[in-house]
Amino acid sequence: MKQSQHERREINWMIAREIPALRRYAQTLLRGRGDKDDLVQDTLERAIKKSHTWRREGSIRSWLYRVQYTVFLNRYRKQANLKEVTAKDMNENPVMSVKATQGAELECQRVLKALENLKPRHSEVLLLIAVEGFSYDQAAQIMDVPVGTVRSRLARAREDLRAEMQHTALHDKDTQTPLRTTSS
Repeated sequence: MKQSQHERREINWMIAREIPALRRYAQTLLRGRGDKDDLVQDTLERAIKKSHTWRREGSIRSWLYRVQYTVFLNRYRKQANLKEVTAKDMNENPVMSVKATQGAELECQRVLKALENLKPRHSEVLLLIAVEGFSYDQAAQIMDVPVGTVRSRLARAREDLRAEMQHTALHDKDTQTPLRTTSS
C-alpha cells in the first residue's frame, strides 16, 4: 500500500524518537563487538525503506527492535574475535544524563560487570523486558522465538545475574583492604 507524504513524515518522526532506545538495544546486541552507531544506521535505513510493512499493530518500537534484531543477525552475529562491552562503554550512553550518587554508581557498575558475564541471549532478554519494558509476547516477536523460550531465558538470566552479583559482591569484599589503625 502506498503511503502519503504525511504518513511517511509521521512514521519517520516516530522512528526518530526511538533512536536512543535503538542505541541501547544495539549496545546489548553487539556487546562491544562492533559500532553500535553502524547497527543503528543500518536499522534506520531498513526501517525507512520498509516503513510500509509496519501494519500499525502494536508499538513502532517493537517493530523497530525486530528490524534491528534481523539486521544484527544478518550482519554482525557471525563476526568473531571481537571485544566485550566494558562498563566504560555502557557509561557513555547519552540517555543516562544524570550522574548517580556514589553508592548508586558503584551498584550500577557491579550490575554492568555482572551483565557482561551473562550469555548474550540472557542479556538481550533482560534488556528487552526489564529495561525497555516489553511484554513477553513482544520480546518473543522481536527475538523471533516462542514465548516459552523468552520465559525460560528470562528465568535463567535472572538466576545467572543473581549469581554473578553475589560473586562480584564476594570478590569485592575479599579485595577490600582494611584500614590500618595505629594504637597509641
